[in-house]
Amino acid sequence: MRKSWAVAAILLFAACTRPSKPLDIPDPSKITHIEATQWTPEGDRGRSGDYRIDDRKRIESIIELLRANNTGYRVDRDWARPFANKSRETYTVWFEESVNTGAAMSISIGPDWLSGIDRQESKPGQTYHRTRPLSGSEREALLDLIARRPEDPGR
Repeated sequence: MRKSWAVAAILLFAACTRPSKPLDIPDPSKITHIEATQWTPEGDRGRSGDYRIDDRKRIESIIELLRANNTGYRVDRDWARPFANKSRETYTVWFEESVNTGAAMSISIGPDWLSGIDRQESKPGQTYHRTRPLSGSEREALLDLIARRPEDPGR
């Protein structure tokens, strides 16, 4: 029964959106740091709260993992009112080029989906989210890299 609901959710997702370009994932050498927020299912900040990742190897590994599966995105035009089968994100992650320029890209990680926004534009001055399914193994690898560590300062 659960499998049929998952298939129905995927079909609904595909019917309500259109295919999208992949994320414009920045070069790791241009990212000075990553800022992350962990969320609870209720939408509050989780026990890790807001923190910053400065470790170069971790930043490179996160970007490498995202580049390895940068396909299958669909345009998610109404991010403020997610479609019924989309659950709340667990983490939001911003890839920062400097303190003053804003994020080059951000991603949100859900239980079985990944959504991102970058500097590509659909219309001048308008950006849009791209969402794709996220496998359990990819999610686990990504969260292993993103999860707060003792050396990560708070924001």
